[in-house]
Amino acid sequence: LNAMHLKSFPTYKDIFIRPKKWTHNGITENKDIGFLNIFGIKHLWRTISLSIDLAKIIKRNKSENLTIVTYGIHTPFLFAAFIGTKFCNSRNVKWCSIVPEIPLFYIGIKGKGKLYNILKKIDWLGSLWLLKKANMYQLLTEDMARLLGIEDKDYIVIEGVLDTRTSTAGNENGSSTEQKKIVLYTGTTNVEFGIVDLLTAFSSIDSKDYKLVICGTG
Repeated sequence: LNAMHLKSFPTYKDIFIRPKKWTHNGITENKDIGFLNIFGIKHLWRTISLSIDLAKIIKRNKSENLTIVTYGIHTPFLFAAFIGTKFCNSRNVKWCSIVPEIPLFYIGIKGKGKLYNILKKIDWLGSLWLLKKANMYQLLTEDMARLLGIEDKDYIVIEGVLDTRTSTAGNENGSSTEQKKIVLYTGTTNVEFGIVDLLTAFSSIDSKDYKLVICGTG
């Protein structure tokens, strides 16, 4: 199940996003849910639609042992998984949450207005509460378990994003042809999220052996 991440109308031209079923390998059944693309309404709409569709999947497969996998900290997905594991009357459903980052505190975004930031803070608090209801986790660092307070739950730490066996950045022996050590930042580049701190810190490095690559909008 997928809910496309789009800017709200009128920034994004379509006010209603139609549902669509698709497959990427001829075997899996995937669905983009539909929703009314209006700020506030779309968040609630997506939450309800995902919860209903997931409940239907669980009901169709009630005799099977199922694992719900969510990626990222996004309330509609977390809430749907929570409903699926707690209120679908199925003890054979487990929830694994893949956590790529932990927003320990909400940072208000300038220019969005008080109402926007109040609603986003409520959403942020709710998402953190829901996240802790998962049965198991995939984390990027050991410290994440401590910060989330889930040391007593099942979790696995998988660090790194590059499989050197399939990388095309190396030579025939698999070693890199790039002599510089690359530091990669992927994420929002708004000032309030610390990008200036990163640039200031990186510019203090005297060595010419390091290269900073930034990918993200903001």
